[in-house]
Amino acid sequence: MAEAVYVLGAGFSCSMLDTSFRDLRAPLARNFFEVLLRHGRLREKLDGIRRHVYVDELFAMINEYWGLSIDQLAATPFDIEECLTFLESVEMDNRGTDEGIRAARAAYATRALLLDYLSEMSIGGTTTPAGYQFGVEVLGSDCDVLTLNYDTLAEDAIASASGIGPNPRPPPLSVDDPSAAVADEFLPASHSAWKRTLACGFEFDEVALPVAGVSRYVEGSRYYEHSENCLYTSHRVLKLHGSIDWLRYTSRRAIPREFAVDAPENPPTGLVQERYAHWWMGESPQRDHWYMDPLIVTPQLYKKYDDEPLPTVWRHALDTLSSCTSLVVIGYSFPPTDFRTRRLFLEAFRGGRQLESLVVINPDTSVVSKVRELTRHNGPVVTCDTLAAYIGLPESWVRGLQQASHQDGPT
Repeated sequence: MAEAVYVLGAGFSCSMLDTSFRDLRAPLARNFFEVLLRHGRLREKLDGIRRHVYVDELFAMINEYWGLSIDQLAATPFDIEECLTFLESVEMDNRGTDEGIRAARAAYATRALLLDYLSEMSIGGTTTPAGYQFGVEVLGSDCDVLTLNYDTLAEDAIASASGIGPNPRPPPLSVDDPSAAVADEFLPASHSAWKRTLACGFEFDEVALPVAGVSRYVEGSRYYEHSENCLYTSHRVLKLHGSIDWLRYTSRRAIPREFAVDAPENPPTGLVQERYAHWWMGESPQRDHWYMDPLIVTPQLYKKYDDEPLPTVWRHALDTLSSCTSLVVIGYSFPPTDFRTRRLFLEAFRGGRQLESLVVINPDTSVVSKVRELTRHNGPVVTCDTLAAYIGLPESWVRGLQQASHQDGPT
């Protein structure tokens, strides 16, 4: 098991994006709608999103029950978890009625808006200097990463810090035929030396090879049988709430049956790891005639962890947390609604096992006492407001370059 464990919450993602380069900010539970609505592109996309999800039902219900208009949502803290919990409760108590259907549509729209924004953030974000150094430190030590985030920013940082892989894009994969079979000898191909396909704690049923260019898909049984594609035992990113790039086929056809003569009668089964999962105007990703849906634990009070591979991921998390000697908690506040995570810590540190070192990176100083209570740690704690301050690097590549240019220029 790993000697060190990093625990990441939404605050970690805030430290990963260089907002000086692009106006993308990582949302927290309490400011999701503020971040979303202040991001100008949502207003531009609303007409397109309306074609796929009932966003008007969502905003109408928020206005009806909380008295907040769209403009007020853009400037008022409003907890997405409270919103989704309320909508689920209304749906469950009014199944089959107009109000129940309305609540279900509003909940789906909330989830779609979240996934749409996170997918854009994950693809279009620019890593900060602190984010890159985080990847370097993960790879330079015997550690695992436990994250409550759906986005792929942590994986992107680690992959970037690992450098170019020894076989980033072999010639047989550079042709323009995405259906061409991948020879066994090229199954280890990866653009980066660290492969996220091996870092999740379980084997996917289908894998998009982590190489540049057109995505090539390989059956998991073939991919993981290769001697160079064994699952990692450290440097893993264990995603306790799932991920936007863990996709399952749904029963919804992307193309009507009458226009897809070669389409199968039923969708494939299993879990696919996509290179980049992308929502377009709120519409779900699609592949092989079918819409796809990510495996995530929806941010609401009553969270469900039954679907595999989540139980496997949580077992790995308990094992590594139970044996680590160092713990770094970044941007996670252990909210009361995440009791499953609190239970994980209580189980991992039962019996009074002591950590050798504890670091808490969070502007909320009350988090330190929560972590002490959950880990039963009675030694010193290193605290810092931000990841950049902890690592001692500027928060932005752009600002860093601007400052360097100003300092080097004439005075």
